[in-house]
Amino acid sequence: MIRHHPLWVAATALAAGACAAGQAEFQPTENVSATSRGGQPAAGYDVETPGGTVAHVNVWSEGAYRAEDGRTIAQVALEIRNTGEEPIRLDRRLLELEAFSEEGQRAIQPQLVSVRAEGPSPDLVPAARASTVHLTFALPDWVKPGDVDSLRLRWAIRYDGQRYVQFTDFQRTPEPATYASGGFYPLYGFYDPWLYGGYYYHRPYFVPVRRVYVAPKVPSDRAGRPGAVSRRR
Repeated sequence: MIRHHPLWVAATALAAGACAAGQAEFQPTENVSATSRGGQPAAGYDVETPGGTVAHVNVWSEGAYRAEDGRTIAQVALEIRNTGEEPIRLDRRLLELEAFSEEGQRAIQPQLVSVRAEGPSPDLVPAARASTVHLTFALPDWVKPGDVDSLRLRWAIRYDGQRYVQFTDFQRTPEPATYASGGFYPLYGFYDPWLYGGYYYHRPYFVPVRRVYVAPKVPSDRAGRPGAVSRRR
């Protein structure tokens, strides 16, 4: 008879609030009435004129991350749906993003580094058309994504000589709890818990088989022996 000491170890650890390194997610704090194509919550705004509603704008955050050059990059997007009869222009001169810490302190003003549209032009949305504009802002390298607790975007569009200005606030979303599990395959032969560590009590037992299959809710056939189903091959 061969003495076997199978060891089965299964550990589950809970890490709450663990943020992916160098990344942060944000969502609007008000007027959340839509969802972006990427599944992010979006703040929705109707653009009203004396003649009625001429546009609907959805605004959402595409998160912040650490770039290869060390800077923190924050991205937001606007979907402009022109329901009027005149073209709509995005006013770049009034585009501004503010970043705040958890204590409400304002960081150095992020710089607008890119305006990219999925349509033919990032600045012009023809009548009865829609366009999504992606805005990219850069923060100094000493500001990490996790240091930013909230954002405030100022954006503006022009329609038929009139200007529409709006502020959209974003709050960093709490990090979901993440779970990690690990396990070890059974060890065959002599096992000494003092050599492998992690155990303070050990009772040897004999299993005259080549492999052990562990099954849940199997009653023990004698005191001290774990519930295990053994099969001989």
